[in-house]
Amino acid sequence: MIAFIIFLITSLLIILSFFFYPKIKISKYEFSSYWIIAIIGAILSLIFKQITFNQIFSSLVNESSMNPTKLIVIFICMAVLSLYLDEIGFFKYLANIVIKKFNRSKWQLFFGLYSIVAILTVFTSNDVIILTLTFFIIYFSKNAKINPIPFLFAEFIAANTLSILLIIGNPTNMYLSSINNISFISYFKVMILPTIATLISSLTVLSIMFRKELNTKIEHIETSELKVERYSLILGLVTLFGALIFLTISNYLKIEMWVITLFFLIVLSILSNLNINSRIGFNKSIKRAPWNFIPFLISMFIIIISLDNNGITSIFSKMLGTKNPIFVYGFSSALMGNLMNNIPMSIFYGSVISNTSILIQKQAIYASIIGSNLSALFTPLGSLAGLMWLETLKKEEINLKFKEFIIRGSIVALVTLFFALVTLKIVL
Repeated sequence: MIAFIIFLITSLLIILSFFFYPKIKISKYEFSSYWIIAIIGAILSLIFKQITFNQIFSSLVNESSMNPTKLIVIFICMAVLSLYLDEIGFFKYLANIVIKKFNRSKWQLFFGLYSIVAILTVFTSNDVIILTLTFFIIYFSKNAKINPIPFLFAEFIAANTLSILLIIGNPTNMYLSSINNISFISYFKVMILPTIATLISSLTVLSIMFRKELNTKIEHIETSELKVERYSLILGLVTLFGALIFLTISNYLKIEMWVITLFFLIVLSILSNLNINSRIGFNKSIKRAPWNFIPFLISMFIIIISLDNNGITSIFSKMLGTKNPIFVYGFSSALMGNLMNNIPMSIFYGSVISNTSILIQKQAIYASIIGSNLSALFTPLGSLAGLMWLETLKKEEINLKFKEFIIRGSIVALVTLFFALVTLKIVL
């Protein structure tokens, strides 16, 4: 019971922190409060003897293909590879091309931006894309004096649906897949059709939802000439796509994914020193890397292990039952993702699924992955990127009320989640 109370209070305080105390200032330094709260929760679990140091150590360094340490390496390395392309101006360059090409019609611009966000999300990371292109969309919307809400929704929803496609698209994908040691290519084969279903359904709902706004004319959009330095661009694309290619065949090469991503990050760090623009871009991407993710993930992992020690995950597993696992785990994970954020939810569900029958584990894993990605569409609480996205809109004085997001987002989420799970049921 103590472990469950610590878990509930920690999860609640993390969510509240984004609204009331997102930063903690110590002397001249500011720190995000959510990961500090998670650390306190983990420490309390140790103090109240809900978990031992030996359990923590063995869990972090176990021989599985995806323990928390390996997941962290993959996530940080892929984030830096993606952020490097952003720092050299590649993402803004592509977005600028889309705006130039489709600036005569809001419909064209809407579909163009949705497409570029979708493509970039597949090959990079939903968090990186959301935090990068949000400012750009706000800038051109203010410049053209058009309502940015349809385009911001298109960006946010595209990033959180297409992140389902690859195992590296979201940390939740990687963690939940590790339960059954699902390979990169096996994951892709299962998820390609559900991802297409989410793409079509979400785009259809968004088109209907914003049709009146998108039918109005665009007065004028000013675009600036953006250029990307050749060496930096080639280096960034080669390292990113090199990592993706080797991740695809990692199972056949018998090389673990964390080794591949770390190798290409090292290559980028060495070769970036041969060019001043590349070196500056790499150094900035290292500074921007989501380092807060490390203490947050480890702390939440410790709290979840303490729940497992007390049999709570086993009880929850029995509550969910074994009937219709795809729909039960899909919808419940999306809901739970908004009660505790999708990363803690995925760690919790990982333990819950481990207590289920082997016969339903595969269905439960894939359904929970879909739910963890789409949970952000119900409310911004569903993902860290969603909370940071909403904070960005407030700073830029974009009038999007929390209630409006929930209403619009929930409509898209329910339709998209339904079709994604139906498609997954057909595939499996």
